[in-house]
This record gives sequence, C-alpha cells and structure tokens, in this order.
Amino acid sequence: MKSRSNSRNEKWKVFCQQLGEGDGVDPRTMSRGSSGSRHREQDRKTQQLCQQVAHVLESVLTGEARDADLQGLNVVSVVPAPHAGRLLVTVQSWSEDAVNRWSEISEKLHRATPWLRSELAASISRRKTPDLVFQLAWPQLLNESGRDRVPTYGDSGEEVCDA
Repeated sequence: MKSRSNSRNEKWKVFCQQLGEGDGVDPRTMSRGSSGSRHREQDRKTQQLCQQVAHVLESVLTGEARDADLQGLNVVSVVPAPHAGRLLVTVQSWSEDAVNRWSEISEKLHRATPWLRSELAASISRRKTPDLVFQLAWPQLLNESGRDRVPTYGDSGEEVCDA
C-alpha cells in the first residue's frame, strides 16, 4: 500500500513533466496580468493631461500675455517628451517674420515659462507641474490636423531635426 505523500508526489511529477502555457516566462511579469489595462489607463491620463495643458496654455497666451509675440502664438500640440513630467509644446505664429525671430520669441517663452507653469499649476490637479519645452511650427508645414511635418528649431532659429 502506498502512502498518501507518495501518491501526491507522483501527481506532481506528472504535472511538472508537462509543458504549460507559462513555461519559460518570468513569473514576475506573469503577475502583471492587468498591466495592459493599467498602461492604457496611464496613456489615457497622459492624453487628458496634454489636452488640459494645451487648453490652458492657449487661453493664457492669447488672453493674459502682455507681450504681442506671445499673444500671437497658437498652441498646435502638446505631447509627452518622454513622459508626462516634461511636455513638448508646439506653437505656431501667424506672423511672417516669426521664423526669422524665433530666437527672440524662444527667449520670451523661456522667460515666461515659470509664469506659464504657475498658471498650469492653478488650473490642473497634479502633484508636480510638468516642465514645458517649446518648439515652433511653420503654418505652411502643417496639414489640416496640425501635426505633420513639424520641424524643431534651436535657439538660433535653425532647423534641428524633424519631429
């Protein structure tokens, strides 16, 4: 007669010899079965934050900015760069000489960034207000959606790379 422990051991041996769905997978990643939904939730929240920031910056620049160059800027897009702690804000100016004066406009935006971040902090509910990085978009490079072929310009007004 076999003891109970031996019959259990036999069952486990048979079970362990069979290949299963999770064999060869790190068990630490298996426990994150809901990480896909958690990741989608973070993406949704990040997109929501970007939309809120675009709305706030658009209203602050057009309504409360004292400088004519800043008032003439439109917010084209706001995207995480590389995460929600730093946001890349693409702005567009309708004046023809904006590209030639991008270094001047960029300096004005740089000086206004603390003020813009304080306005953001008053408008959005986050523990930390995201850093803002600005780039200029030419009106003729934008398509109807406003997001294609937006070049990035350095402080000297030269195109650095396509974003």
